[in-house]
Amino acid sequence: MKKFPKVELSKDGSSKVTLTRRGVNKMKKEKLFFLAVMVTVAGFISGLVAVPGVLAKEKIKIGGIVDLTGPTNVIGVPFADGAADYFDKINKEGGINGRLIDYFPIDYQYKLPQAMAAYKRLVSQQNVIAVVGWGTGDCKARIPLVNRDKTVQFTGGFALDQTEPFTPYNFCHMISYMHQVIGMLEYAKAHPKEKGRKVRVAFVYSDAEYGRAPVRNIKKRNIVDEMGFELVDNEIISQRATEAVSQALTLKKAKPDYTVVILTSKPASVFLKDAKKVGVDTTFMGFSFLGDYGLLKLLGDVAKGLMVAAPCSYGHENNVPGIQKIWDYNKKYHPDRKVIELQYVYGWLYGMVMEEGLKRAGDNITGEGLKNALETITDFKTGGIAPPLTFSSKDHRGSYKLKLSIAKPEKGTFESFTDWIEVAK
Repeated sequence: MKKFPKVELSKDGSSKVTLTRRGVNKMKKEKLFFLAVMVTVAGFISGLVAVPGVLAKEKIKIGGIVDLTGPTNVIGVPFADGAADYFDKINKEGGINGRLIDYFPIDYQYKLPQAMAAYKRLVSQQNVIAVVGWGTGDCKARIPLVNRDKTVQFTGGFALDQTEPFTPYNFCHMISYMHQVIGMLEYAKAHPKEKGRKVRVAFVYSDAEYGRAPVRNIKKRNIVDEMGFELVDNEIISQRATEAVSQALTLKKAKPDYTVVILTSKPASVFLKDAKKVGVDTTFMGFSFLGDYGLLKLLGDVAKGLMVAAPCSYGHENNVPGIQKIWDYNKKYHPDRKVIELQYVYGWLYGMVMEEGLKRAGDNITGEGLKNALETITDFKTGGIAPPLTFSSKDHRGSYKLKLSIAKPEKGTFESFTDWIEVAK
């Protein structure tokens, strides 16, 4: 079982790290400390003798602020694993320009105070040059801090607000939630349920920021009206919901042709089961985080007909060269891993992007050096994991493309039925 440290807040608001998923037992560390020091010194001396004048380069320090035990941990853990495994892969292959990665992931339990304390610790004590974030809300809250500290932040939340308005140190590799919704609405418009009238749509979304943000941005831009739809309902679901019968009944009365669902797997399973129970007749279309194999296990046949916006390839698509490389690594180092979740792919992909940026940064291993290097990436190929990614000094979102996929609960997977679709900025 992999172990990560998590942050805890003391009564005075300071933070400390305890061990959860990746780490070592503190007591064992203390017992072995003396031996480790002696081995390290011996190795260092022998290294100097073997290669006169050559010293190991300073490690590249990167932080992670991830959800391992909070309400989004079902998808948060695979994301964290994907990033951590790619950094491990880098180290096993000798590092980047002679430097190894020192990765410091902290479990913030999807709580904003812990997230901010974790960031403070990573910057002040570990001197990280970059952080891999998770939640939409906490990543957004850190934007002023990463700009001040010149620390690159890779956000696990894909909301438009992460890159618009533009800020110098926040990066996102995937298409925004708002653009995902637009892509799904374009499909709905091209496939009306009844000719001679507007297509009727509804939104069902989380009370967390990842759900509110895309709906807010869609309303702000008047997208529904401009695309010629009739908006018939909006339903908000708690991130910790255990039932959603009232929302399902209201949605049933509204009679939407298509319903866009912006929920992670736990609340999505609650809502979709209740919608089935009360007899809602609509085509459900989910944003990217519904592309979760675990959701299919929770839903069973209820998942039939569910469409999902996929910003990258799924983990079961072994015909994709980049996905096959993920499996090659895991078969060698994690042979017990039988499933590669979509969220794992997101995390792995961030490792790929960071590796490319660090290679381009050369010896300028600072937050500013990494930022400048990332802004030179154009049409970065990922072996088919994602569409070619491009960043610039004016736009830090790597992609505006998606594929549409449909749930296949009998297989426990999703199948893409389009090629990459580009959504206008």
